[in-house]
Amino acid sequence: VVQGGKLDVAWTRRAAGVSAKPGGRAMRTLPARSQVAIRERSADRRFVRIGEAEWVASAELRIPVAAEELPPGVGEGERWFDVDLDDQLLVAYEGARPVYATLVSTGRPTHATPPALGRVVVKHRTTTLINSTADESYSVADVPWTMFYEHTLALHGTYWHDAFGTVRSHGCVNLAPRDARILFDWSAPEVPPGWNAVYTTPSLGPKGSLVHIHR
Repeated sequence: VVQGGKLDVAWTRRAAGVSAKPGGRAMRTLPARSQVAIRERSADRRFVRIGEAEWVASAELRIPVAAEELPPGVGEGERWFDVDLDDQLLVAYEGARPVYATLVSTGRPTHATPPALGRVVVKHRTTTLINSTADESYSVADVPWTMFYEHTLALHGTYWHDAFGTVRSHGCVNLAPRDARILFDWSAPEVPPGWNAVYTTPSLGPKGSLVHIHR
């Protein structure tokens, strides 16, 4: 969760050394994908302070960058998703204010997730994902907290791997189940209690949350 609308969180890209001063000798090592809070940046912005006297090189971190402007069609205070394909990060916004950030896994080179600007059109608490192509067919049951923004592409919870922060999927945006549930409940359209799915009908009801995927 982003506190106070500030993106002061980051994740280590790989095992990263922690030193007592910028550029100093490492005192300890953070495992890959460790979440840290950014408390201060060095004058040259090459290092960030994550503790009382603990510094990590900026190059060793995945640091979310706040959106400079709202995507077309996003209203003031509207809830929407921003997915960075290069750093494998998702930031959820309410208007221009970031409220949640997490690591994701998007498509591998052979199934690259395309840049997109769309809206959630259907949400399923659980669903089955099927790929019937001859070269790589699969059927995965009980995929949780799924939010389709295109015909076959979705943000969804993923229980079959824990490699978030690296490309891994067949094109969808993979989320840890806990993150997926939080964002599913937070985003539009709302799925009423007791329902498994809801579809959007722009002419009859509220629009789904906007999804902006980019490099």
